[in-house]
Amino acid sequence: MLKELQKELDQLKKKQQKSQSCINDLFFSVEDIHLRQYRIHHPIIPNQNLIIKVRPEIINLIFAFLDYSSFLQFRLVSQNTNNQILYLLSLKLNKKLQQQQIKKLELNELTEVIQNQPELVEFQDSLLIQYQKSLDDLKQIKRQDVCEVASYCNPPYQVERVLNLLTRLLTQNYVEQQNRWNQSLRLVTNCQFFHQLLNFDILSITDDKLKLVEEITAMEEKRVHQSSLFAYYIFKYIKAVVLLRQQPQYKTLFQLGQMRQEIDKLSRSIDKLQKIVG
Repeated sequence: MLKELQKELDQLKKKQQKSQSCINDLFFSVEDIHLRQYRIHHPIIPNQNLIIKVRPEIINLIFAFLDYSSFLQFRLVSQNTNNQILYLLSLKLNKKLQQQQIKKLELNELTEVIQNQPELVEFQDSLLIQYQKSLDDLKQIKRQDVCEVASYCNPPYQVERVLNLLTRLLTQNYVEQQNRWNQSLRLVTNCQFFHQLLNFDILSITDDKLKLVEEITAMEEKRVHQSSLFAYYIFKYIKAVVLLRQQPQYKTLFQLGQMRQEIDKLSRSIDKLQKIVG
């Protein structure tokens, strides 16, 4: 008897909870409708775009620290900002045009100096083209190429030799260790490896360091290419660097190559700005 009474009480309690839940849902639904109706009749006023009130000279200071992609996004802010950016881009364009003219004058002067030295004229173009081509090849190297080489426990002789020469070239105070392969892997797997490689300064190569890497010219290019494409690109780069450094007037040749690269970079930047400014 008591069990049946308890069972009926539990059922009544559940019905009461269910009814209360329905009442709560109904209340929330009515409240939600009221809030939506209120928002329709009383819309929120959007915040004013404060950058419109910023003075142009302040905008100039802000944009001085931005790259082109971030710079151009501000053109969507307002018509005033768009006009200001176009004006700033025209100033940048004029500045780069002036830099280009100065660089071309310096290049012409340096070319005249080289023309007066017949021993330089014969090799300058071929060596500089070879060096630039090796840099372009380095940019084709992918991270998976490095990972593939790093997976070698017993690397091919040509690969091990090329990377050891690269370690000698890029290490400031090179001291050969017992395990040369691990020493080379620490270099090529470093996160700064590509930056260090592409920005290496040939003028920093001393006569002693040149002797450490000169044997690269005696290696057979075909065998290196068959061993690894990654090692082959490194081989071509080291060889181009060594051949340039071996020239008596290597400083002049390297400066000539650097100046040509700077002018090409300026020309690409000028073309981009001219398309934007119109």
